Formats: sequence, C-alpha cells, structure tokens
Amino acid sequence: MLREIFERYQTGIPGFPPLRRPRVGAAIREIRTNRGQRQMDFAGTVKINPSTFKSFENDHQKATTVENLDRCAASLKTATEDLILLGREYDPSNFFVMKRPEDIPEIKGLRKRKHVPEDWFQTVRFTMKDFDVTPLSPPINAKKDFFICRLGLPPKKRIENLDLGTHNPIVTYIADGFNLEVAYAGKNHKLTSGQAFMLDGYFRHTIVNHDEDHTAVIYLVTKIPKPVPSRHVQREPRQEPLPINIAKGVDAIRRHVSGRSQKPLSLRHLAALTDTLNERQINEIIRLKQGSSVVYWEKIEDLLGAVDLPMEDFLLWTRGLDNAPFSVANAKTRAWIEFPNCGLKIYSCTPPGGDNFFFCGEVFMEGAGQAVRETWERKDKAMIALYVEEGELQIFAGQRKKAYHLLKGDSAYFDGNLGYALRNVSKTQTRLFLATHKAIQV
Repeated sequence: MLREIFERYQTGIPGFPPLRRPRVGAAIREIRTNRGQRQMDFAGTVKINPSTFKSFENDHQKATTVENLDRCAASLKTATEDLILLGREYDPSNFFVMKRPEDIPEIKGLRKRKHVPEDWFQTVRFTMKDFDVTPLSPPINAKKDFFICRLGLPPKKRIENLDLGTHNPIVTYIADGFNLEVAYAGKNHKLTSGQAFMLDGYFRHTIVNHDEDHTAVIYLVTKIPKPVPSRHVQREPRQEPLPINIAKGVDAIRRHVSGRSQKPLSLRHLAALTDTLNERQINEIIRLKQGSSVVYWEKIEDLLGAVDLPMEDFLLWTRGLDNAPFSVANAKTRAWIEFPNCGLKIYSCTPPGGDNFFFCGEVFMEGAGQAVRETWERKDKAMIALYVEEGELQIFAGQRKKAYHLLKGDSAYFDGNLGYALRNVSKTQTRLFLATHKAIQV
C-alpha cells in the first residue's frame, strides 16, 4: 500500500527531477541580475556563446565545463565552489516548499518557462479507497530522503495492508483521533490522539478509526524502498524474512488462549477446543522440524478456527513475531526539548528505540516575531520536514536567505546542511509538526 501511495503521488507532480543536481545557472543568474548585468553582455564577458549561456542559465542545459564555471565565477567576483553550493539551494529536492491551492497567485498572461524549477509547489491531496493522503516531502526516492505524509481517516474506515517489503521502520503519529486501533503481528493496540507508534515495515498492519463521527489525522514517516529491475521480471526487493516455524506458531496460540505468557494452555485443553484434533495430533504438529514441508494444513485450519485466529496472524507468529517490536510514545515517554532564549519548545513523539533513525515531534513557537537562532545547521546530511498546524512561519534556508511565508496547511522539506532559520511572524503561538532523518541534534 505504501508503495502504491508513493507512486500515486509521483504522478501528481509530473516532471519533478528524479535526481539531485545543483542549479548553478540559477545561482549565476541571481548574482548577475543583482549586479545589473544583461545576459548578453555577461556572456560576452565570459566568452561563452550567448545562446549556449542562455540555455545553461535557464537550466535547459544540464552540464557545463569547469572552465566556463571558473570564468563566470571570476567575472562575478566569487568562488566557483560558492556558485555550486548556492546552486544546491535552487534544487527543489533540497528545498521543497508546498503551499495550499488558495495561496497561489493567479497572474494572467504570465509565461511559464519549461524546465525551470518553481520556488514552491501546490499542495497535492488525493483520495485512496477509504482515506486521503497529503504528502509533505518531494516525489524523489533517493537514499538520503524520507517520505512523510498526512493521512485523513474518516469515521468507521480503515487503512489496510500497510507495508514496505523491507525492514525499514515506520513511525506514525496520531495528531487527532480518539478511538483508533492498530492490528499488527497478531495483536491489536488501542491508541488515541497525541500518541505515536513505530513498527517493522516488512510486515503488514492495519489502522482502524472506530470513532462514530470524527476524522482522524495521522502523520506517517518512513523510507520507501526502491524497486530493483531484474532481467526476467520487474519486482520490488524483499528482504529475507525470518524462517517459518510451526511450533512457534502453536506455542503462541497456547499463550494467546490462556492469556498468560508464562503459562500456555495445555495441549489437552487446546485439543478440546477443536473439532477433530486430539492431544497427540497437536503434539505432532509441534514436533515438526523447522523447514519441513510436511504440514497438514487442514489441522492448522481446525486449530485456528477453534481459537478464532486469522491465518495471517498465525503466520506472523510462526516467524517469532508474537513479540514483534511495537513501540508506543505516550504522555509518559514523550520528552520536552526547550530553548527558553528563543521561545521554542519541541515536544518529542518519537517512540522508544526509533530516535536513531527518525525524529518526530511537535514544535511550539512563541509569537511577536520571536526568532529561532540566527541559523541552525545540520552537519550530518539530515533532511527535515515541517508542517504548519496552526499559526504562521517564516523559513529561511541557505545563503540567499529568501524568506518563505508559510500558513496553516503549508509545509517545507529541506536539507538541514544548508543552514536554516525559523521565525514566527504572528502575535499568537505557532504550532508545527517536525520530522527529521537522521534524528535531531540540538
């Protein structure tokens, strides 16, 4: 399902660059226009054919020589390295701003140049079978990136078959919802607003909204695996799962029925619940060698029918996942990170054990134009996502420090290594949802 969601999203922003590339031409254009030089005059100064230079500066030409870059940098009285670093800020994969449709200015007669990346994009929201999805990160699937989306789950609806096919963690935060249930590894977990959970993305899970009239709002953070082509068939890579062990599955059933993990139900009492099995037959099932192909599945079906257990849950238990890692962050485990000098608080919602891969949390910024440091910078190549839940936000990223004004429902995703600053431009408190990969460092 998560692969389907991501691929559906990719079609919503057609033409988005699949790979990162510094837009050096855009950096040159910015400095040149600030100096008041015409494009044709500058091309003559650096001894580049005017049509070639125009193509490069407008991002039609994706490559140029180092010699040309050196001449441009020398003419602009800057370093070639600075041009390249500034060009990274123009790459939409490194600084990706999404704004709500009603914020888009309608300018009639404005010609839109091809291949030139926009400064920001319109929010994409689409509907799956029983829920809607609003992605907050760009439609690029590079190793350094993560995928974050905001899900709306209506009353009495469910999201089924959520999995990745790899053992990447999935962190899910319930921003709003009072009666949710997550079915995973043969167990059901009751959750409510303000809680988050983390699980292994290889195995399927289901999220159900049992509320009668309230739509749940859920943030989901993970990494989408890339499909690997084969000479014979196109298919997604799937990591090798744990081996099936029928004895483990039956043992999990015995503990499930008894309700006591330390004292499983006896074989005699378990057999009495079935239609056709006796104690000896169940004992034979338990004594099957791991990996043996001689499994009488009608006996397994009889056993599962007796205890009202789905085959899917039993198969998870055969892989030893009756105690599958399912970490929950609640009011007792969520931590405050406070910066009193700049009016900032971060309320972590990263489940225990997940803080080495992702960090998730709610950010509260005081009003009256309170700034958050001059600049922050991540030296570990971490990608950062912010979604404005309430209030307003100005965000600056990189050397050019162009301010993007975000309102409720807008978001930004950027490379923390660019350096960034945040400012609440309203008098009231601003509340954000924050996610990073790798984990936050303060």
